[in-house]
Amino acid sequence: MNKNDLLIPSWVDHEMQNWARWSLSAEYPGCPDWPGPRMARDLISRFYRAPDWGDDVRPLPPNEAHAQRVEQVVQKRMQPLERRIVDAEYVHPWASGRWRNGRVGAARHLKRSLNSYEAILRNACLKVEQALGQ
Repeated sequence: MNKNDLLIPSWVDHEMQNWARWSLSAEYPGCPDWPGPRMARDLISRFYRAPDWGDDVRPLPPNEAHAQRVEQVVQKRMQPLERRIVDAEYVHPWASGRWRNGRVGAARHLKRSLNSYEAILRNACLKVEQALGQ
């Protein structure tokens, strides 16, 4: 099952992925001990295999303004369980089991049923969609 099967619009998924890249690459607001760029570099070096296209190709940096808008929704409109699920889905898919075992792994990691995990993820993304509206 992909995100489209969950009725998450592709632009919302894109905003969530941008937010996750920003979260992993910048100082996290309000958390002075957030590892920020060092952690992102470690994750990239561990999991990312760069294509052999030369040194002139680099991933796009996150759009900070958009990411901060999503961050406001995450912090002010989402319940703690919704925040844990979007974190598992987007920010820390390696730690949650999402990367290796899909949503089943992330749901199991959070001790939720797959249906519950997906319903909460859908609801969290709906809040982003409503707040950012297009």
